Amino acid sequence: TLIRHWIRVLQIAIALLTVLPTGLRDPIRTTDVAQAVRFFPLVGLGLGGILWGIQTLLHPWLSRELLAWILVSALLGLTGMLHFDGFLDCCDALWTRDPQRRLEILKDSRVGSFAVGGAWILLMGKWLALTHLPPSLLPPALLSGSLVGRWGLVLAVAWFPYGREEGLGVAYKAGCNRWLVTWVSLGVVGVLVGIGGWLGLAMGLAAAGVTGVVGSWISKRLPQGLTGDCYGLLVEVLEVLSWLGFSLTGGSPSD
Repeated sequence: TLIRHWIRVLQIAIALLTVLPTGLRDPIRTTDVAQAVRFFPLVGLGLGGILWGIQTLLHPWLSRELLAWILVSALLGLTGMLHFDGFLDCCDALWTRDPQRRLEILKDSRVGSFAVGGAWILLMGKWLALTHLPPSLLPPALLSGSLVGRWGLVLAVAWFPYGREEGLGVAYKAGCNRWLVTWVSLGVVGVLVGIGGWLGLAMGLAAAGVTGVVGSWISKRLPQGLTGDCYGLLVEVLEVLSWLGFSLTGGSPSD
């Protein structure tokens, strides 16, 4: 039935972006992957909901700093470090001075100095953002960060060419047409406003702008187009910037 079909597509989206059990048994088809793209922001919202649940459960018992460390670690674990791995690869590849080696470095499993430095900046930024958020803003920040990160992935797939001839990105690209992206974006913005009011709306507009700027910069470094690692970079950047945005507008930690 139609309902079962879309439940399966949602399960595929969860399987693509997380390590959460989905109960999928049948082989995943390329057409299913293309359709799953529309659910990526919903998966992000679900991840934010899990983080919110962890925060609600542990907040009475742990210090702000330890709780922030657990939340950052939990998100890495829930996603199987998928986006984080892409972020690391991009740090090494995009900053090298040799344009011919950038795609080669993206395929290399080894980690270089740019990746180590980028990882420290990213994780420290997330930790600091969460430690400086007043408790009242933690739920909307956790929900919005994961949501806009996966929304940015959809926007990047739609707005920029894919840089390889095969891979999941080809299926992602096939699933992103103008109308789908429009309706998904309207839904995401509506949820952001419901979560954070004017601040949620501002985060949504900022996320779209950052996706455009970062995607354009990557396109100059990789003229062939973006890769899956680049999508991971965008997810991580949007998450940390969203959390930092909430922390900078949310008052002092003692609030």
